[in-house]
Amino acid sequence: MNSDSNVEKPGTTTATTDENLLRQQLEAEDGQENGGEAPITTMRIRNLPRKYVVGDLLAELCEVVSEESLNFLSVPWEQNNLSNLGFAFVNFVTADIATRARDRLDGQPWQLVDTVKTIRMRPASIQGL
Repeated sequence: MNSDSNVEKPGTTTATTDENLLRQQLEAEDGQENGGEAPITTMRIRNLPRKYVVGDLLAELCEVVSEESLNFLSVPWEQNNLSNLGFAFVNFVTADIATRARDRLDGQPWQLVDTVKTIRMRPASIQGL
């Protein structure tokens, strides 16, 4: 990704008072696909290790796809606890790349930390970020 890409840096997103509502909405999305209405290019990644920053997630993704295959990567950050919110969004340039990334990463262990959590990738409710 180039320097003008739409990638959040740690600390640039402030947690709001609606954080619990956002988490509830994300939990409600689990298992929902978009019904084949549009190509799936945007994925929500869950179980993100809380200390991961954008660069850590990018390193994990680049194990299965090239950096040029992504055009959006967001790791919402909670400034009060100096940690991410445990999820992220990534948009791939094509649906085929998104499917390949999901097939290779979903359910796999995180590589940069020692944790029992596994990567969970699902289509985001809003596509084409």
